Amino acid sequence: MESRKNDTDENMKQFFLLPALLLVLGQTKAQTTLGTDTSTGRVYSIQLNNDSSFAGTRLVNFHTIQMHKKGTLKLHIAHRFGELKSGQENLWGIDGPANIRIGFDYSLLDDLTLGIGRSANKRIVDGFVKYRFMKQRKQGSPVSLAFVGSMNVQTDKDPNKGTVDAKYPYTINRFSYMSQLIVSRKFSKRFSFQTSPTFIHFNLVEKLSDKNDMFFVPVAARLKFTSWLAITGEYGFKTFKYQRDMSELHDSFSLGFDMETGGHVFQIFCTNSYGINEVQALPYTTGNWEKGQVRIGFNVSRVF
Repeated sequence: MESRKNDTDENMKQFFLLPALLLVLGQTKAQTTLGTDTSTGRVYSIQLNNDSSFAGTRLVNFHTIQMHKKGTLKLHIAHRFGELKSGQENLWGIDGPANIRIGFDYSLLDDLTLGIGRSANKRIVDGFVKYRFMKQRKQGSPVSLAFVGSMNVQTDKDPNKGTVDAKYPYTINRFSYMSQLIVSRKFSKRFSFQTSPTFIHFNLVEKLSDKNDMFFVPVAARLKFTSWLAITGEYGFKTFKYQRDMSELHDSFSLGFDMETGGHVFQIFCTNSYGINEVQALPYTTGNWEKGQVRIGFNVSRVF
């Protein structure tokens, strides 16, 4: 029992110390004034370069239409705990098993961003490019449009490497790809909505009957309550069967809150997805909300 208590204490420390560390880093110089911290009256900046349809460049697992100013470097940390249904013994998922992604994004231009990150799940390393080519305007386009393309590689160890039972017979089998069109509209000062038709390709699938190509239609929304607090949600619709048996797979669904403080965006939510980005969450979410197979997660981002 003492070992369990110590493990729990360490996980709780990590949960609270990580956001605190980024708040300390918040003294880093920012560039674009967007508002005032209501608790201190201090002017703050999060370097978003448009009308802030969403608080950050990611909602829960998926990209948003948001971009940062040219020259902005962003640190993004995403964490998913274990399932809530694991109960008190596992501190409702805090003890794990957990998944974490740490990534960096850099804005080459106001409308062009490159990013790279690594997830603990399957040791996935992902890189992406995001380009916004149309902005919503009162006397122009009613929507904003952006393209996201990513490449992902699974770097986990293959215990049967070099044998007929190898998980990845060739290096190219480790790769997968995503193409996405984001269509977003800010309907009012408080409400924004977007949809993101997404194509995903896996070079290698587990079974011969599985399809390598998949298509999804994620949607996301934000309803803002105050200058710093909003409720958010995202849902990933599957469009066709890509496995013979889909009974264990479910649409990715997340609900949470965004909190903007200084140069940070802190997001806390419940999700049925263990995977963190689109390539992990859209095709292979196994959690079922109706059975309580959801987990608490948080995202923390800081711009420099």
